[in-house]
Amino acid sequence: MINGNMFLIASLVFFFYMYYKTTTIDIFKALCVFMTATVSMAFASSLSCIVDAIYNPTSGYDIFSLEGFATQYVIAIIETVLLIWPLGQKMNYLLRKLNSRKIWLTILGFPIISLMLAIFTTPKHYHTLYTGKVFLSFIIVTIANILITVYAYVFSYNIAKTLLSRAELEEKNRFLEMQSSSYKRLQDYMEQTKKLRHDFKHSVHAMSTMAKNEEYDSLKDYINNYEKELSTYTTIIFCKNSALNAVFQYYYQLAKDKNIEVNWSLDFPDPLNFLEIDLCSLLGNIMENAIAGCETVPESERFFSISVEVANTNYLYIVSTNSFDGKIRKKGNKFLTTKRSGNGIGISSMESIAQKYEGNLKIFTDKNEFNVDVILKTKL
Repeated sequence: MINGNMFLIASLVFFFYMYYKTTTIDIFKALCVFMTATVSMAFASSLSCIVDAIYNPTSGYDIFSLEGFATQYVIAIIETVLLIWPLGQKMNYLLRKLNSRKIWLTILGFPIISLMLAIFTTPKHYHTLYTGKVFLSFIIVTIANILITVYAYVFSYNIAKTLLSRAELEEKNRFLEMQSSSYKRLQDYMEQTKKLRHDFKHSVHAMSTMAKNEEYDSLKDYINNYEKELSTYTTIIFCKNSALNAVFQYYYQLAKDKNIEVNWSLDFPDPLNFLEIDLCSLLGNIMENAIAGCETVPESERFFSISVEVANTNYLYIVSTNSFDGKIRKKGNKFLTTKRSGNGIGISSMESIAQKYEGNLKIFTDKNEFNVDVILKTKL
């Protein structure tokens, strides 16, 4: 005597909870995956009702029949075989790359509307289908529901992919700007030190003369002034890779401008064995978050250390520690950004890159220290 639809809704709530407990993804992502699977099975149910109504016109959707069960089972298997590869690939791509809750909430609307339509258009008693053209209308509505839902998913995927491609392009442009800025600074350095290099012979001659005349105080003053002038034009080369070097120079200068004590130890493999854009994105996000964290404490307490080294020739270890005010936002084991609502795109991006290289990302805090540890497996 229990209403089938009420039982279905209660079951969906229970099984979604059980499914969500097995995942580490955001709840809106999990809902989209779960509802996509649910609505695909709802289509199998709707199509089986058409067959069942032909063989058992006096029956109903909540009355078991062998024909209806067999049809639904076969259609469900066919759907799974046809959809598991393309849908799995596309959904996995979006789950890794797309981190906007608004977009996932929009996508979630499609399976929910489709499921509700499938539920409320399925007649409780099949004999109502044989009134006028109701049966034909039911078939048309069912097929239209399937086609519109598929189109909505394809359309949403293409839109999301376009947005992600645009975001990746913007990130690449950002790193290119950093490289351009680094090159400009190097040019300025070469130009500014040109005079120093030109006058070096004369400086050596002057120092030699003062030394011979035992004018040691004047010699000391001359050397001190020369050192100060040299330090003004000093530029730092962090690594051999120009793209990474540009990123490090950008954030190093940014840290210095914000009076952050910097302690970096960088040892990258040669050859790099990683895509430049992946390492630039990963390290850029780490440094951006670290500097933002340092800004939450007084200048006298600001520090940022990062080390990069290769271990066992197959793994790249990145360890970052920075000061912050101790205030964190977490949901379960997930860290949330303090710069915007929802999951931090930067953090999700770092996790995606770590997974891409069969590695691991670990974020943890210790009082007023924020720590990020990353392990990446090199591509041989």
